[in-house]
Formats: sequence, structure tokens, C-alpha cells
Amino acid sequence: MFRITLTRLALVSDETVVDCADSVIGPLRYYVAGTVQAEVFTTDGGVL
Repeated sequence: MFRITLTRLALVSDETVVDCADSVIGPLRYYVAGTVQAEVFTTDGGVL
């Protein structure tokens, strides 16, 4: 299991289609202006 933490996201691109018959609307693209942190956990609950 893992956890990724992103801070200060800035919207770069909005490709959503509001009038859409499909369940998939479209991607939003963000730029991380802050920090990216990743934590990986072992099966016994410890942090690597």
C-alpha cells in the first residue's frame, strides 16, 4: 500500500465536455507547484 501527497496544485488544462452522453467526461491536468511526498507501507504496517 502507498500514499502520495501533493500540495499546491494549479489547474493547467480543462478538457471536460459537459454535454456528453458517455460516463467519461474528460481529463483535468494539474501542475504541482508545491511538494510531492510518497510513503510506502509494509504488510505489517511499517513505513519504508
